[in-house]
Amino acid sequence: MKKPTLFIGTSFLGAVKEGWDAIYGNGVDTFIGFNAPTLVANYETCWSIDNTELSISGIDFFVSSPSHAAVVSKSFSNAKRVNCFQADVAEFDCIVFVDMFHRITPCFSIDKSSAISYLDVPVSRAMLGNMLIKGFNGWMGLEDNKEWGNAPYINARGMIQAVRQATGRNNVILISAPRVPRRENDVAKRSVGINRAKSCFEFTEDFYETELGRIGVRYLRQPNEVLDSDRCFTDSQFSRGPHPTIPGVLDRHMNQAYGEIVARELVDLQLT
Repeated sequence: MKKPTLFIGTSFLGAVKEGWDAIYGNGVDTFIGFNAPTLVANYETCWSIDNTELSISGIDFFVSSPSHAAVVSKSFSNAKRVNCFQADVAEFDCIVFVDMFHRITPCFSIDKSSAISYLDVPVSRAMLGNMLIKGFNGWMGLEDNKEWGNAPYINARGMIQAVRQATGRNNVILISAPRVPRRENDVAKRSVGINRAKSCFEFTEDFYETELGRIGVRYLRQPNEVLDSDRCFTDSQFSRGPHPTIPGVLDRHMNQAYGEIVARELVDLQLT
């Protein structure tokens, strides 16, 4: 019998969970969902791995597993809010990270010769891997967060790499947060044309695939099926709908239809 799958992520995991549950859910998989600022503010103390035992404590987070009763949650359907959880990562067939501050945003300029610029300053690929850019390559910090105030930059790569080392197998996959919905981006206002955004998105996914591969983690690219006609942004039909607090903007969190497409791609990647 196939072992269950363990999913770990921020609120972007919600859509993946809905899609996975709809197609492959059989009550044996485990989902751990963090509030991103809470994870950042408590990252250094909230998790540890002893041999193959992953422990998370000291913060509130969501869990959906065979041993946790289902409740209704805005970001994580059928999940229970807890503040302590342990799991033996060796008991899972596959561990899937979602987001963990690997996001795809048009913050670089890539010219025809593939030279990279950030804020109009040329940067090397090696330098880019160490730059503290929010939501890029695992980095995230807090500035005047309403609950946690300020928190220094952390990199979720530590947790990802520790889990990978604990499993000892090529069964750890990361799915970055989805590209923003097309209607969220006024490309003229932001001076980011379609071609520039597209080249940046594609470069970022190539970059993640290479960088994660260095630590033995496989990367699942955003499926073409979820992209708009320009193959650039996420198609608006996959957003949950209007942003809850910002008029005229779509929610960056996606719906079950998005999650189902990603779930199928995930299974295909596991089989390769």
